[in-house]
Amino acid sequence: MMEAQHVSPKEAIDIHKDIKSKKSIAIHWGTWALANEFYLEPREQLKDLSKDQLPPDAFITIDHGEFFDLPEKN
Repeated sequence: MMEAQHVSPKEAIDIHKDIKSKKSIAIHWGTWALANEFYLEPREQLKDLSKDQLPPDAFITIDHGEFFDLPEKN
């Protein structure tokens, strides 16, 4: 349903690998109930799909209301 505006967890992993990203931030998961899946499903799918393909810290997913600082580049 939201295919034109968002990517699936699998597509996010493919993009991460295609652009040779060291870190990626997963956003918009669980924000609005605009899709057919359970609102937490994309985050879990990303975790499950990436565990055999990427380092465990490749994707950052923050909880709702949580924030983090990006480290400064030295």
